[in-house]
Amino acid sequence: MEEGNSSFKYSDLAKLQKEHDEKMAAIKELKKKREEMKLQLSKNNISEEKKETFRKLTEKYQKMNDEYNSLLG
Repeated sequence: MEEGNSSFKYSDLAKLQKEHDEKMAAIKELKKKREEMKLQLSKNNISEEKKETFRKLTEKYQKMNDEYNSLLG
């Protein structure tokens, strides 16, 4: 194997690792916001606007989680 190929693979791996770390951080933040919203909604009388916000946040979290899982897969 040529040295050039291994450094190319290493740079690809580093790029994927960075992308993975960024997606994990985003997923973690969305999960935190989702849990906060869930708690807030359970405590208060829920308006339709808050329900819609929660639904959108949940969809965004699920989409990012699916992207992360496909990256691993």
